[in-house]
Amino acid sequence: MHNQQLLLAPVCKDEKWGYINQKGEMVIDCQFYEAEAFENGLARVKCEKDGHWQSIDGYGHFVEMPPMNIPCPEGKILGEFRQGIAKVGYYKHEEYSSSETVYDNAFDDVGHEEWSSSSADWFIHGYMDENGKMLTGYDYVSMGPQWDRDEISEGIVRITDAKSHKVGYMDKTGRLLVKCEWDAMFNNFHDGLAQVWKMILMFPKEGFINTKGEMVIKKRWERAGDFHEGLAWIRAKGKYDVYNYINKNGTTVIGPRFWERCGDFHEGLAWIQREELCGFIDKTGKNVIPCQWGWCKDFHEGLAAVRKEGCWDWGWIDKNGNVVIDCEWEGAGDFARV
Repeated sequence: MHNQQLLLAPVCKDEKWGYINQKGEMVIDCQFYEAEAFENGLARVKCEKDGHWQSIDGYGHFVEMPPMNIPCPEGKILGEFRQGIAKVGYYKHEEYSSSETVYDNAFDDVGHEEWSSSSADWFIHGYMDENGKMLTGYDYVSMGPQWDRDEISEGIVRITDAKSHKVGYMDKTGRLLVKCEWDAMFNNFHDGLAQVWKMILMFPKEGFINTKGEMVIKKRWERAGDFHEGLAWIRAKGKYDVYNYINKNGTTVIGPRFWERCGDFHEGLAWIQREELCGFIDKTGKNVIPCQWGWCKDFHEGLAAVRKEGCWDWGWIDKNGNVVIDCEWEGAGDFARV
């Protein structure tokens, strides 16, 4: 099913998930342990608490993810395809030791090292396209064959080198875009920029890079969000209630403002929290939906999920701040076209 007119969002009732339309009508009954928003006409769900992800269409029918005729290399595990590629590899058990400095009491200046042993099962893998062609060698590592949140975005794949555990990026053909030299990637690319971090001679190098790996905005903040619609929020150093929004040149365009938290821009609006209540601002910084909600999520397809103050149930508002779906759901996801 692929109906551009139908919009559905995942909702939770009595600890089970299903899907409603923008009138608040139940379309797919609450029957799943977990459910994600629709993407390209399909949504991922779990039928058992610790089960595997499966895909459904807009009718709630299970769909076998193509291509099903690709043989998996002997002794390897083939994950799900997303945006035309999948992980293929094997698990490897590793044991390692780590140490920490322990002080006998709070007044000691000198402590002693204590070592501990740990182990982990890493998934060593490469990437395969829908024709069964291996795009890379088995040079990368992750927690498993399934895709993590934001692991692939805007046609770019976040990768972790199996030997160094450093992070980089490649495109969907397997071409390396940013070599694996970063200690941490906060998220994938959004609006062509990604936030990265690494240590160089005990000094951190951090900020936003482009798809060539060039540092285009150096860090001058405590924390920052991803770029969406040309803007990213930043929190001032040492000030937990001072926020700004910067553009892709690193120039401040909104702020500084005294907020407790704020979010990314979606459909021209971003949520903010002030005095423990949430509302929305536009790209001029104007508070267009008053801060009156206990919590808010981003706008998708014209609606944003909200919770009333002191209440845990979710509903939805439109861009005028009007309630269009009552707050009666234990959990709520984003509306998306089916």
